[in-house]
Amino acid sequence: MNSIDGSVKKFGQRKTITVNDEICNRVIGNHATKILCIYPNNKENVCLESWIKKNKPEIESKLLEYGALLFRGWGVESTEKFKTVAIGALGYKPLSYVYRSSPRTLIDSYVYTATEYNCKRDIPLHNENSYSHAWPTHLVFGCHLAATSGGQTTLADSRFIYNNLSESIKNKYNQRRLMYVRNYGVVDLPWSEVFQTTDKGEVEIFCKENNIEFRWGDDGGLQTRQLCNATFVHPTTKENVWFNQAHLFHASATDDKYTLAEEGCDNTIYPRNVYHADGSELELNALSEIRDLYAQCSYDLCWENGDVLLLDNLLVAHGRRAFTGERKLVVVMLDNNLTEAK
Repeated sequence: MNSIDGSVKKFGQRKTITVNDEICNRVIGNHATKILCIYPNNKENVCLESWIKKNKPEIESKLLEYGALLFRGWGVESTEKFKTVAIGALGYKPLSYVYRSSPRTLIDSYVYTATEYNCKRDIPLHNENSYSHAWPTHLVFGCHLAATSGGQTTLADSRFIYNNLSESIKNKYNQRRLMYVRNYGVVDLPWSEVFQTTDKGEVEIFCKENNIEFRWGDDGGLQTRQLCNATFVHPTTKENVWFNQAHLFHASATDDKYTLAEEGCDNTIYPRNVYHADGSELELNALSEIRDLYAQCSYDLCWENGDVLLLDNLLVAHGRRAFTGERKLVVVMLDNNLTEAK
């Protein structure tokens, strides 16, 4: 992977470069978001796990540059092969999906289905678990079966978002921080699924350990509140990144989970909402600018069976397009101990 020219001159332009006898590389993307695709020159008897282990320093360097690496043509079409690559090759700590915000199924140790959300709806761009203090540093996606139509994974560079937002928005969000409020089981997931336990005591321990304020209702319901940063400085690249889910958690989000908001219900029972840390409302014009910017820099990655996508969760946000037909994607969440970023 030495001396790779990763430039993209125009929107959507691709450039293919043969690097050595083992691989070739192609950069895809747009003016804001770029993905480095890595292909084996000989698709017979290739082993992505071995290749990653042998080239790990170069891979980590390119991941910091692009934020997203796509491995295509390596034949990773089973859960067993994917798990070996995602967990074994990189050597990062695999994470369980606790304090979740979307439905998933555990299909093998640390290997989950991609979000099981209505296939007729897009999933907005987001950085995984950026609504909390505990989030994965890296994500690895694997495609076992691409959708008949649609189902692209949307990607957006978090550095571009930060650098192109109004200074007034960045200043206000940084000064006040964000307060995420969740009411479980109203429309959203029940707390037993979010925390992966039916024991209230375990929930309380988790909340205390993660600086989450909690309150039980008389009906057994649960509300949590947590203060989080809106931006971060990447601990390795030292670049500023936009890292929050204000645009997604706010009751104005265009999703039918929020029909309660449209009907004028009291905001204390919205399934999710987000405020400035002092409890004041987020400005709708700021949220509109944020959503517009995500849309402008978004790139739709079309899947092929056997693809493996590696993301730096700080550098790149991801989402999903609506789709038809069956779609089988799996994901592993990882932590490479960048604790100073949290």
